[in-house]
Amino acid sequence: MKTSKAYPFLLLFVLLVFVSGCATKKYVDQEIAALDVEMQDMKKSVEDNQSKISTNVQSISSVKKETQAIKEDTAEAMKMAKGKLVYSVTISNDQAKFMLGKAELSDEAKAIIDDLMNRLVNANDGVYLEIQGHCDTTGSKKWNYQLGLMRANAVKMYILEHYDVPLHKINTISFGEEKPIADNNTREGREQNRRVVIRVMQ
Repeated sequence: MKTSKAYPFLLLFVLLVFVSGCATKKYVDQEIAALDVEMQDMKKSVEDNQSKISTNVQSISSVKKETQAIKEDTAEAMKMAKGKLVYSVTISNDQAKFMLGKAELSDEAKAIIDDLMNRLVNANDGVYLEIQGHCDTTGSKKWNYQLGLMRANAVKMYILEHYDVPLHKINTISFGEEKPIADNNTREGREQNRRVVIRVMQ
């Protein structure tokens, strides 16, 4: 008689354990799924950060290379500048007629270079040339540095192509917008600042 009375309670206990076990498994599965989502989000975040770090490293490397190039150009110019300045010739914008953002030499600019080089050839002096490119403040500093170097190199290439001057006797450097000789806030001032200076050193 005691066994038959205890049976319903035993059955109820078993059912409760079974239901509780199912609920617990379901809860665990849900928690695992939530953790999996979090892991995926964290993985994506880490990958995004790694990509950004890689991009920044490449950008820093590029800036370092450009800075090193500028330092080398400046060091070479400083080395050459230790010589005695004989005289200098300035090819101003009204003579060179540089188009906006361009480095091509006009006939007027070539005539100035020809006059200088003919004097040097006739004098037969052991000199070397420092060619400086200068710009106004139109555009970014980086672009103005590049543009000044392009214009200085245009003068250098013209001399090398038309006159028997050893390559090591010519050095080019750009000062970009860093050495203005007039007010960049006026049109006339900006035109004066766009120039190429040829320094004859001995």
